[in-house]
Amino acid sequence: MGDPISALSLGANVIQVVEVSFRLVSSSRAIYQSVDGSLAENLDTEILATDLQDCNAILSQSLAKFKSKNAGSTANWNPADSVTTLVPEPAEPSTWDAQEAEALQNLCEDCNRIATVLIQKLKHLKVDPNVRWRELKSLKQALKTVWSKEELDATANRLNLYRTQLNTRILVSLR
Repeated sequence: MGDPISALSLGANVIQVVEVSFRLVSSSRAIYQSVDGSLAENLDTEILATDLQDCNAILSQSLAKFKSKNAGSTANWNPADSVTTLVPEPAEPSTWDAQEAEALQNLCEDCNRIATVLIQKLKHLKVDPNVRWRELKSLKQALKTVWSKEELDATANRLNLYRTQLNTRILVSLR
């Protein structure tokens, strides 16, 4: 009989191969069966990233109006003006100067840049529903998804940090 530690190590490796194979096959099947050729979690992430880009666009437009309207003046931007449909009007809304508005604009741009990167990565993991050999393409994309999971999670976490900072900056402005 061989070394018990070697046998345990071999057993652990076999279990790991079976686990990875199971995840690969289940991901491949989910991609193949989906209408849009993507995993549900990837589709959800893409939808949320796109929605965040849309919200940033609205905020950026409000900031651009502030900048153009008050170029060269000492006027302040009232963050409550751009979120009146989302939040009830505060009793005494605070105002921002141009420097604070510029910082928020930079956050919006960085957030959009990261969201665009994430969306592009997710689109590369989709399978066209009308492609020939869809079964094989689904397996290939599932393999790419498993390999790039850490990278996708890291990008999504960075995007979440920017979203949190945007929320914090806007909430502080409404004090």
